Amino acid sequence: MYDVGSRSLLMQPIPFEVGMLQFEIVRKKSGFTMLHPEFHLYLEKSAEERVSVLFAKKRPFNKTANFLISQDKAKTARKGDDVMGKLRSNETKERYFLYNNGENPKNVHKVPLAGIRNEYLSVQYKYVPCSIGKLRKAKVVIPGMDPSMPSQAKEWKPLKKEDTMLKKLEEPGQSDNFYCFVDNPPQWNPKTNGYHYDFRGRISEASVKNFQVIPYLDG
Repeated sequence: MYDVGSRSLLMQPIPFEVGMLQFEIVRKKSGFTMLHPEFHLYLEKSAEERVSVLFAKKRPFNKTANFLISQDKAKTARKGDDVMGKLRSNETKERYFLYNNGENPKNVHKVPLAGIRNEYLSVQYKYVPCSIGKLRKAKVVIPGMDPSMPSQAKEWKPLKKEDTMLKKLEEPGQSDNFYCFVDNPPQWNPKTNGYHYDFRGRISEASVKNFQVIPYLDG
């Protein structure tokens, strides 16, 4: 049985034998969550049934976008076995980083190296000129698979800004350590005089934050 509530399972790639899974992210935006958005991740078991997997809540009083990710939707503190990690942005909100619940690298002299947070995902946005103004481009990077341990991703533990996956990907010979994805180019629609994606019914409303990703070599 595929136990979506298992912490160790949630922190690893989906086993190959499980096959493709389909998830849905729902944003809660009513009442108090208008100021501090919440996101709920569901595993879709069928057209009528879904299972709660994770919850993300925006943390207040931070200079950058900062979301706490846990298995408990009421969780607000970083400590606890049900806390999986956090998603945070840089000051310009052009780069986002997903970490587990380890310590900040600045505390490397206070805690064992194993206790320092791992980086699980990096996302970079940039805008390029086009005929109707600017078109957003995205790059998504995740660790590659560990050849010595089947079905397990490589551990990536940046101790300084120059060690993040986005930075390392720019160095020669580093591409084999990561999987890199880019956004699938949207198609021009002359009827609306704009670019559009075909999400095949997977989104409920239009947003500039919606995009599809494909392997970098296919982009």
